[in-house]
Amino acid sequence: MDPIEMLLFVILPLAAIAGGVTVVLAGLRHRAKMLELVHRERVAMIERGMMPSEMNPILAESYRLRDGGVHRGRSFSAGIIVVGFGLALMTVIAVAGSDVTTGIGIGGAIAIFGAAFIVRSVLTSPPYQPSSPHPTAVSRTPPVPPSPPPDTTLR
Repeated sequence: MDPIEMLLFVILPLAAIAGGVTVVLAGLRHRAKMLELVHRERVAMIERGMMPSEMNPILAESYRLRDGGVHRGRSFSAGIIVVGFGLALMTVIAVAGSDVTTGIGIGGAIAIFGAAFIVRSVLTSPPYQPSSPHPTAVSRTPPVPPSPPPDTTLR
């Protein structure tokens, strides 16, 4: 086995797998750090007497609508990638295998699967509503203690 063949068939796939595992672990670590920061921010807001956005119905609604757009974008992007993969596979099978009908059958099935992702993202997501540039702010003043009850003792 030539050194070049060794590189192509053994070392290169192992390096790709190691790189993929590294990327996944880095992503998990980043997500954990972000969740920790969100938790710290929420605790700090509660300690200062502010209302976190999950408790404020106005801000919670705006976040819910915005998050729906994120899921819509993910399904839409995944659908475009799968359609592209199906069309690429269709082309490779048709050209390399010299069999156009098999290429259309296999690649077309994958492309239809990707189209289903796109249709799902369009049909199940709420319509896009641009948020106002300045969302309703939560009062940043500390809560006012209640006034003492009136003196009702007899004199």
